[in-house]
Amino acid sequence: MPKTPKRLSTVQATYLTEILKMTQAGRQVTTGVLAERFKVRPPTVVGVMRELESKGLLKRVGWGRVDLTDQGRGVASDLIHVHRVIETYFANVIGIDPERSCRLARSIETAIRRDEAAMFCKLLNYPDKCVHGEEVVHAWCRDQD
Repeated sequence: MPKTPKRLSTVQATYLTEILKMTQAGRQVTTGVLAERFKVRPPTVVGVMRELESKGLLKRVGWGRVDLTDQGRGVASDLIHVHRVIETYFANVIGIDPERSCRLARSIETAIRRDEAAMFCKLLNYPDKCVHGEEVVHAWCRDQD
């Protein structure tokens, strides 16, 4: 798991994971696309992009276009993994509604350490899918045993 930069906010984490998902789906990521996705004005997107760029997680690849750096892709992948595992724990073990589980996971995913995430994975017997049916990729957590 790449080291998550200090003080990665929930907003920054959300942008990172969304950019990764869009890129993996073959979509070009632009300021306008992100502004529409998050229902914010383009200057808001530019501000978040600058923050991510200063942390070495994002690079500009053209007018208004961005891509994740290798570190950014790694951090985003790890955040998605942690999010899906935590929301699955909240829903399946504690019994919290899946939508609320998702919101709770989003609020704490940047605070979960690698060893803690691995413990959740082990407790859940390394789930293949999250509560929304999305794939959970266990790229590193099984190595933590």
